[in-house]
Amino acid sequence: MSSAALNAPMRSEESMMSDKKSTPMTPTDASRIQSHADKEGTNQDFKERAQRAGEKNADAGKGGGGKK
Repeated sequence: MSSAALNAPMRSEESMMSDKKSTPMTPTDASRIQSHADKEGTNQDFKERAQRAGEKNADAGKGGGGKK
């Protein structure tokens, strides 16, 4: 590791998270992920989390709501 890396100030978790640009999961996104996971037989645990996140965000009014 270089000396510059060792002397660099550590960034707080909060400042690192503020750099991230994220889009909330919508029910439509979750449905698309679930459909793909079912076809491929993969990501079974992720599709469940995606569904929960989509529902939670729709209930909270985030992410544009979902299906029209």
